[in-house]
Amino acid sequence: MADRRGLGRLPGGGTRWRITLAVASLSLLAFTAFSLLAYLAVERSQRDRLNDQAVQELGFHMAQSATCAFDGPDFANLPYEISAAGRVLVSSPLLAPHEVSGPVMPESASPLTLQAGEPGSMSFFRTELTFPTSGQPNDLNGQRVPIVYADLAAPDSAACAERLPAGAKTMRVLVVQVDYQVRDVLRPIGQLLMWAIPVATVIAAAAAWWSAGRALGPVDQIRRRLSDVVTARAAPRVREPGTGDELDDLAAAVNAALDRLEGSDARQRTFIADAAHELRSPVATIRSTLEVARLYPDAESGQEAMESVDRQSARLAILVDSLLLLEALEAPPTGEPGSTDLGSLVEAAIEGVQPTRVPVTLTVASGLAAVRGDGNELARAVTNLLDNALRHASTRVDVVASVEQDMIRLEVRNDGEPIAEADRERIFDRLVRLDASRSSATGGAGIGLAIVRRAAERAGGSVEATETAGMTTFVLRLPVAPPPT
Repeated sequence: MADRRGLGRLPGGGTRWRITLAVASLSLLAFTAFSLLAYLAVERSQRDRLNDQAVQELGFHMAQSATCAFDGPDFANLPYEISAAGRVLVSSPLLAPHEVSGPVMPESASPLTLQAGEPGSMSFFRTELTFPTSGQPNDLNGQRVPIVYADLAAPDSAACAERLPAGAKTMRVLVVQVDYQVRDVLRPIGQLLMWAIPVATVIAAAAAWWSAGRALGPVDQIRRRLSDVVTARAAPRVREPGTGDELDDLAAAVNAALDRLEGSDARQRTFIADAAHELRSPVATIRSTLEVARLYPDAESGQEAMESVDRQSARLAILVDSLLLLEALEAPPTGEPGSTDLGSLVEAAIEGVQPTRVPVTLTVASGLAAVRGDGNELARAVTNLLDNALRHASTRVDVVASVEQDMIRLEVRNDGEPIAEADRERIFDRLVRLDASRSSATGGAGIGLAIVRRAAERAGGSVEATETAGMTTFVLRLPVAPPPT
């Protein structure tokens, strides 16, 4: 089958590209929004400043008009006009093309205005004027521009009488708020932002590409390491980055999975080795028996051969069942453990081995609670303990079930040969027989006690071998099952 891992993936890694594109898109939106807000804030500030400047210059021109000192020093930066009785007294050159027929806003004009003066200060008005297109090139042609203006009484002085038109009772002073300065400030800012936004976006994308590469590098290493795994036996472990984040968790999870795979592989190899070791003897016995029957085909030897084959076949069946059960117990439990009546299991096990070579006594404490664990597994464990005790007992076997704090304690005692203290832990390993008297010829294959330990551990309990009052004692402890909900 073709390798489909790389289909549809952009060069350099799909995830890395997606992260970079996402960061670049978000950065572009963020930089654009920030730049727009900054641009609008600067524009608002500049226009507020222009408004203040227009009011200041209006006050300057009103002060000039109060003395009719129109030919004094001009500190104005904005176009202005002072008119009276329909005649322009003084104005800026920019307004000249629009004053051919008189002032740009005669006193008789009454535009909709907004009074902007504050109490205690000079009063003035704001409005907007639309300048017509003049016959000469002019920056105000066709433009609608804000203005500030004020009407003041004509001064009653000799100087003003000479300068003002006859019959003039008021003068109009106006300042045109042309935004040259605002545009001069905003133009370089706009040009700078036009370059800064894409450059900043590229920098952000490059940083995202580099950061994503560093972040995803360990993931790629883990992928390559896993792709190199051919067998679970001694599979190399991935290196944990040590970043303390999800990558560490991923590496730890991968290593844990490899540990479980290696453990499963080890159990399979052990199972195969155990099966080969245990099946070799009965198979060899069956083959030799059949060979003897073939060489000496008389009725008596044939009957003996059939009986021997039957015994060895039964032994083979027991061995296969035990090995399969032990392998099943090596696997992690699935689902929640059940609840089992241990007293009933023990009674059924004792009844199942009757008649016995030696007597078996049972003592069960009153009010014995149910234990946690699988009933079939625990039944096999109890039966194996009982078989082991009967196999080695000299005159009796005692079984005692009691309560020990939050555990149920089951003791299986026999008065046979004691077990050396150094061997009391080893006997729970696979295929362990302590001496010739404990050989497979007596019915033991060295698997039964290993089954007991694994069944106890899966139920959350334990088993140990000890000595009580001169009797070899196997103590099985199982947790009390929680009450049903």
